[in-house]
Amino acid sequence: MRYYLSCIAFCITAAVGYTQTKMPGFGKIDKEDLLMKECATDKSAPYMILGNEGLVEFNWDESRGSFDMQKKIHVRIKVFSDKGLDRASVKIVFFSDDKYEQISGVAGNVYNLNDAGEVVTTKLTKDEIFKKKEDNQHSSVTFSLPGVKVGSVFEYRYTLVKKSFSNIDPWMFQREVPTRLSIFEIEMPEYFRFTPRINIGGESQLEKNQEDGLKSIATPGGILRMGVTRYRYTLKDVAGLKSEPYMTGYKDYLQRIELQLSEIIVPGQFVRSFRTSWEKLAEELYESDYFGAQIKKRIAIAELDAGLEKITGNLEKIEYIHHYVRSHFEWDGKEDFTCLNVKDVAEKRNGSTGDINLLLVNLLKHNGIEAYPLLVSTRDHGRVLTTYPFLQQFNSLNVMAKDGEKWYILNGADKYNSTSLIPYDVMTTEGLMVEKKNSSWVSLWDPAMTERHNVSYMGTLSDDGYFSGDAYLISGGYSKNPKLKALKNGNEKYINEYLKSKTQGIEIENFSVKNQDNDTLNLEQKFKFKMKVSSSGDYVYFNTNLFTGLEDNPFLADTRTSDIDFGYNRRISLSTRVVFPDNFLAEELPRNVRMIMPDTSISFTRTFFKEENTLILRMVLEFNRPIFSAAEYPEFREFYKKLFEMLNEQVVLKRKK
Repeated sequence: MRYYLSCIAFCITAAVGYTQTKMPGFGKIDKEDLLMKECATDKSAPYMILGNEGLVEFNWDESRGSFDMQKKIHVRIKVFSDKGLDRASVKIVFFSDDKYEQISGVAGNVYNLNDAGEVVTTKLTKDEIFKKKEDNQHSSVTFSLPGVKVGSVFEYRYTLVKKSFSNIDPWMFQREVPTRLSIFEIEMPEYFRFTPRINIGGESQLEKNQEDGLKSIATPGGILRMGVTRYRYTLKDVAGLKSEPYMTGYKDYLQRIELQLSEIIVPGQFVRSFRTSWEKLAEELYESDYFGAQIKKRIAIAELDAGLEKITGNLEKIEYIHHYVRSHFEWDGKEDFTCLNVKDVAEKRNGSTGDINLLLVNLLKHNGIEAYPLLVSTRDHGRVLTTYPFLQQFNSLNVMAKDGEKWYILNGADKYNSTSLIPYDVMTTEGLMVEKKNSSWVSLWDPAMTERHNVSYMGTLSDDGYFSGDAYLISGGYSKNPKLKALKNGNEKYINEYLKSKTQGIEIENFSVKNQDNDTLNLEQKFKFKMKVSSSGDYVYFNTNLFTGLEDNPFLADTRTSDIDFGYNRRISLSTRVVFPDNFLAEELPRNVRMIMPDTSISFTRTFFKEENTLILRMVLEFNRPIFSAAEYPEFREFYKKLFEMLNEQVVLKRKK
């Protein structure tokens, strides 16, 4: 994203030198690191970050009359197993449009021990560094460090220059594997005021130092000495953060520091405030060329306009325009909230979430619908802390459209999320509605919008041990969206992903599906199935828990770091009738049970009964809230343990003598 801001009219003519202890200099290696066989704090780690260092400085660009931001990165890694070898292939993506960001100074070294125990250094050559255009706005620099093997230590460095002094990327002290040393430094001119946000578990572990210095600057009145302060943040022995099932925003739990420019203060000249509030941020964004200006343009799409001629109701217009954009525009896979030119998007029929949804706002507004852009952070990107007006907390854009008193949250880049549902990837979060003067926070939550999955089947157990029958599955609400995506790749892949992979040895025939293209109706799936059941002597065993998606318990770990986030309330039900041969007796049936969490957040009901040679089962699992804190995990885990013990209980039949 380009974000240009005018700045103070002076330039830097000299730099201040600092001498502080850092990680070993580039090109220097400690032999003990090469002899290390495993990470002492995590023996399963495939690699370890020995050092990760970043330095941010601000330099004057005379051609633009403004500051540039320069960030120098130095990373050093130790490889312990084959799984860590992929880390030696590096890809750096940057915003290259109008040379907003540029990469230079790429270098790398690989260190190994030879048979004599001597250190052998292999350097990354220029021929092994490749620059590629990713799209109209982004480019990448890629390289693979040569000669990396298990036991190697490798390092690389590069410099990124950005045409901005306000948009500082967060510094992540923590990664998915252990980090021995992470250092972040920023040299701050005395005229800049930044608001820090530090997310460190046990902040006392973070070493904070600062050192003051001077820089000579040239002004229209002559040379002026400008004070600078270099802040240094050091964190040692950082444990790796592993991904956990149903984790809500991996980034939320990473130890990090974020900085937001708040003011520029020049003695005797002016005080300029930057994004000191969400209202100011939103107003500035709305007036920008790459956001608000794109909404004001008049975009004419003849096919769409012709279809709207016979539509008068607001809701019908919203649904028609939303469906048209979803059907005729392709998302390029990029999440953002800006657009360079909606006319180009309308012509090319593809773009990012920012491109497509700013076009959607445009089309709604110019057809008489009250609509606004909605800044969002998807759940996998992390939650927005509303007390910190940091624009980088958002990563995507949705749309708010109004019919009477009811608001609809839309994402034109998602082909499968209906108009009536809040997009599943932002459900339970908050968004910032951007308006010129009256921006406001919006809670993206509706308890009535749920995941609904109903399973019904009738089966017959044959005398030779085969169980076969007809199944009917209904997927509604948020259960429908992922299944539509899977069906896009063909029925066979869908069957393998949702049916065969869950039940060993099952055969599926005559699969059919209905309501794929109808937003208002549930997705219906019908098919025939056949499978071999287990047997031992005169006994036959089988499990009735089929096609529910509840075959494996994802919550087996003893402890948990993150909250559990299902995203929405859920209801899964199973109804079945099983007919068994007359020459068998029902020796053992799972008992009837009702189990409920103390706060009634989850309930499970199962009813089993027998009529002659027919078994009848009804089961319902309901979640009445979507998020469970890490502190609740012991109780939640115990509930799930009992739940899956019941789900895995076998029906036991015995052959009559």
